[in-house]
Amino acid sequence: MAVVLDVDDVLLDWFGGFRAWLWMEHGISPVGISHPAAWDMSDVYPGLGRAKIVGLIRDFNRSDAFGELTPKPYAEDAIAGLRSFYPGERIVALTSSGLHPKTVKLRAHSLERFDLDELHIVPIGDSKADHLERLFEPGSLYVEDNHMHAADGLHIGYDTLIFDYPHNRNFKDERLMRARCWQGAMQHVRHLKRA
Repeated sequence: MAVVLDVDDVLLDWFGGFRAWLWMEHGISPVGISHPAAWDMSDVYPGLGRAKIVGLIRDFNRSDAFGELTPKPYAEDAIAGLRSFYPGERIVALTSSGLHPKTVKLRAHSLERFDLDELHIVPIGDSKADHLERLFEPGSLYVEDNHMHAADGLHIGYDTLIFDYPHNRNFKDERLMRARCWQGAMQHVRHLKRA
């Protein structure tokens, strides 16, 4: 069994870091201050276009700022809680941050504060399904914010929890657990482990 955790906007505040970096490095500020409602962030950065945004994401993920992302509130405590609910099981970070050597090094650095057993990285935008299939055993938990990856987790058989953000609110599945923060996520985990 495994506990598989996405990283960006689950363990670490990726959007907050990206937003600050984009302003400091390029003078580009978002429209509004909320989390994007569109996965490609076109609603908060209108006029940039998808290709430009993807290029900026790649640049950010290779910047020093990417290695200094702050944890989401209670994320570190949640790992300790997950260890108590899943004793002896692997806690794995699975991220699609990209495979550029600097990105990999920065991602590993940013996760040093967390009590993780493994780190798996896939290219930006790639499916995580192959990694999820290899890690899966009945009773495994998957925590994600990308609705496409969450759908893969559900299809494979994971107990899947999605962090609720505007960009994933249209994704509905009765098997899906949804939480706005780690405190809410841990309530779902407690319920799962009692069942």
